[in-house]
Amino acid sequence: MRGRLFGSALIAMFVAVALGDAKAKCPAIPNVPWWGTNEHKRVIKYVNQKHDGDWQPYIAKWSKYQSRMQDVAEREGSVAVRKAGITLSGPELFKYADKIAQRVKVLRCLASQEAGRGSGAPKAAAPVQAKPKTTSRGGETASKFVCPAVPNVDWWGDVNHESMIALVNGRYDGNWRQYIKQWEKELDILFRRFELGEKVVVNMVGFRLEEEELGLYIGKVAQILSVSHCLANEEASR
Repeated sequence: MRGRLFGSALIAMFVAVALGDAKAKCPAIPNVPWWGTNEHKRVIKYVNQKHDGDWQPYIAKWSKYQSRMQDVAEREGSVAVRKAGITLSGPELFKYADKIAQRVKVLRCLASQEAGRGSGAPKAAAPVQAKPKTTSRGGETASKFVCPAVPNVDWWGDVNHESMIALVNGRYDGNWRQYIKQWEKELDILFRRFELGEKVVVNMVGFRLEEEELGLYIGKVAQILSVSHCLANEEASR
């Protein structure tokens, strides 16, 4: 358990660095009257006081709550909100489950930022972006982007810059945003499963990832997201 808590903090920091989120401003927590605590500084203060700065159990609590609300909504059930004296069902319950999911994303963002500010914690590296490299051709200066290599994952196959560009042009008609959203969704699911201590089945090869192995895979997914953003910038500049 302790190893997973530590691993979760490391992964949060790594993902923030890989995606360039470390310096980004976290979005606002959705407005839900009966939550009360919506401001970032109040949430940070609460985690520091109640959980000694450990974000994992707080995020896990909201993740489980979101899963429960989503499950009830999909089963066409209802939930009584005692604080507000109301009962949610149907579309309203689905909306509430969505707001909880948004809150979880904000909490992860805040956890990443706070991890980079902690005493003795490593400073977040600069976001990995397409770096222009100038070359001279017959007296003219051309700009070329240099993106990091795609991480090696056995079940991804032989993925490189050229194959990624060909895939986006062929399957997504050159729309990198659609391709990137697929990886963002994958990363979000993997991170949530890791926080809950669950196993993930890699369907393409039929084995399960958990604990350290799952943490390493999450890091690889964050890396390919970073590469995707870089290539998208490169293609847009052409």
